[in-house]
Amino acid sequence: MDGQDGDNDDNTPNDETVGAIGAALQDIQIRKFSVEPRAILIGGGCVVSWHVVFAENVDAELHLNGAFVTTIGTKHFQPTQSTIFKLSAVFPDGTERGLTSTTVRVDPVDCQNRSIGSGLITNPFKQEFDRRFSVPGKVTLRDNGSIVSLGDNRINIAVPVEINVPDWFDANLDLAIELSVRHISTTGNSPLSVAVHNVNFEVDWSFLENLASLGCGHLVELGMSQLGQVLMENMIGTELAPRVTGELNKIANAQRDLVRQQDPQQRPHQFTSVAISPDGLNFRLCPA
Repeated sequence: MDGQDGDNDDNTPNDETVGAIGAALQDIQIRKFSVEPRAILIGGGCVVSWHVVFAENVDAELHLNGAFVTTIGTKHFQPTQSTIFKLSAVFPDGTERGLTSTTVRVDPVDCQNRSIGSGLITNPFKQEFDRRFSVPGKVTLRDNGSIVSLGDNRINIAVPVEINVPDWFDANLDLAIELSVRHISTTGNSPLSVAVHNVNFEVDWSFLENLASLGCGHLVELGMSQLGQVLMENMIGTELAPRVTGELNKIANAQRDLVRQQDPQQRPHQFTSVAISPDGLNFRLCPA
């Protein structure tokens, strides 16, 4: 009330209380306070241990990060971020005074395993092969077009096409391509290399009647098959394999950039292993 002395309504300790608390703190002895280890990875744990002695005249509780604890104890924690562990004395009026503190640093997991599902790889490649092996009016894809599948460090492509050359021949061509994938670099933007492992070229020729009547259809078929094999191997080796290499590296580098963005320390990462399997593209990224 105005003009009258009253109780301390804002709960601020008065001078007498502050003095008593100050004296009590002098009678608190910290014999042990430790956090081990002081640095952990996400998912790891640390152990906090303490031993505090209160003199008989000290009327207070011991708190660890706001929670009551006995004066001797050990507790396991699994923090997800860097954390300060603080011992405090809490007095009957609610006044809290820090006694000591220490910090445990939580670092992100150093290495991460990432996977890209097979469909995210095979579907774009199917579209690419369907486009390259389709020429309106001359070359058309049979059935559902090309089939792309993954193996152990292999990419398998089957391309069934029908070829029509007016006044000369018709042909059904079945092209089977096997590409090998290798991990060649841990740094840079080209961790993967793709090379032609095998090309199988099978053609069922149907020559027009005037060409077949010359009696050399078999020789023409053999020569064209051999020429087609050479041309396909050259095209796949010089055009398609580099294109597949570029697309795979683009996918891998996008994941590497994502890992770095998600790293609280924004550390650059490198590929320690990269492999193709039937399930997709699998790689391990570690800080450089």
